[in-house]
Amino acid sequence: MAKVRTKREPRSWFPLHFISSIIVLLISSHPAGAQDPARLPAVVVNAAPDLPGPRKLVGVVRDTIGVPIDSVEVSIASLERRTFTKIDGSFLFNDIKPGKYQVRARRIGYAVQTREMVVADSGGTGAFALVPLPYVLRPVVTSAGRGGLSGVVGDTAFTALVGANVRLLGKAASTKTDSLGQFYIPVPAGSYLVRVTQPGFADRLVSVIVPEDSGQRIRVTLAPPTRPLTLREFHNFDDLSSRLNWRSRANTRVYTRAELLQMKIEWIYDAVMIGYHEIHSGAPGSLDKDCVAMVNGGPAYTEIGKLTVDDVETVEIYGGATTGSMPVSNGRRPPRPVPGQPIRRAPLTFDPVPLSNTDQAGWANFTKTCTTVYVWLR
Repeated sequence: MAKVRTKREPRSWFPLHFISSIIVLLISSHPAGAQDPARLPAVVVNAAPDLPGPRKLVGVVRDTIGVPIDSVEVSIASLERRTFTKIDGSFLFNDIKPGKYQVRARRIGYAVQTREMVVADSGGTGAFALVPLPYVLRPVVTSAGRGGLSGVVGDTAFTALVGANVRLLGKAASTKTDSLGQFYIPVPAGSYLVRVTQPGFADRLVSVIVPEDSGQRIRVTLAPPTRPLTLREFHNFDDLSSRLNWRSRANTRVYTRAELLQMKIEWIYDAVMIGYHEIHSGAPGSLDKDCVAMVNGGPAYTEIGKLTVDDVETVEIYGGATTGSMPVSNGRRPPRPVPGQPIRRAPLTFDPVPLSNTDQAGWANFTKTCTTVYVWLR
C-alpha cells in the first residue's frame, strides 16, 4: 500500500507563549490616554409632570441634595390656605382656582422659600428645594408637679448656662439660673412673656401659660448672635416691657402663641381682626391684609397677611384704624392738599431726627386701613 506524504508546516521562529508575552507587554506599556472611553452626549430630560386635575395644586419639598422633607408647612397667604407635607415630601391643595399664586414652604432648620406656582385648567404642580439652615431649637413646654414657672436654659450644644437671667415682661418677677442651668419663679396661674438673656448670646422671648391646677416647665436654648444689634434694636425688649406695663385693655390686645393655639388661630391676620374688634366693639369693616407689622420691635416689618401661628411667639395690637393717614414724624404732619388749589411742594430738607419704628411702619401703611401691630417671631 502506497504511503501518502503530507506537506509539513514550517516551524515558527518564536514559541507561541513567547509571542503572547510580547503582546501583553506592548499593551501594558501603551499610554493610558489611548484607552479613555468615548464620551457620550449629555441626556436632557424635558418631560413635565402630569397635571393633577382641575382645581388641584400638588408638589414636593426636598432639600438641596434631593431628600424629601416631611412636616413642612406649605402656605398660600392670598387664599389663607396651608397644609403640611407627608413623609415623602408631597403636598396637595384642593379647590384652587386657576391663576398664579405665591406659595411658601417653611420648616424649622431650613431657610424659608417662596415660589410662584401656576394653576391651569388641569391643575398645577411645583417643587421646593430647601436650604438647610442652623437654627436654635424651639422652646419645649411641659407640665410640672409644683405650681409656678420652672425650667432649664442651655446653649445649642445642650450645655447648661449658669447665671442666665429669666424675667417675666410686664411683671416684677425675675431670677437667674443655677449651676445646672435651672430656675424657678413662683407665679400664679396666667399667661406670661418670658425674656431669657445671657452675655454672648442672642436674647430669647418665650410665651407660656401657667395653668390653675399645676405649674409649667420650659426648656430654652440660646444661640450666639448672628450680627451686632443696632442702637434702635438694642432697646426693643425694653420698649416691649414698657408697653406691657402701661397698656390698657381699652386700647390694647396682646396674644401669646400659647393663647393663639387655644383660640385655634392659624393666620395672624385673624388674630389682629379679633383684637381690633374687641378694642372697637361693633366696628364695621376689616383691615387690609397687606398692612405691615413691626417685626421684633422694628425697624424691620412684614405683611400681617403672610404670617401664620407657626411664625409668631406673640402679637400686639394697639389703637384704632387709620385710613389713608400719614404718619407723624417729629411732631409734624404733612399738610393735606386743598381742592382747587395747586399743590405747593416745599424744597426737600434733611431731617436730622430719624423716623421712629412706629412711624416707619406708618409710612408703609400709608393709604391703607391699618392699625399698629407688633409681632415677635419664634
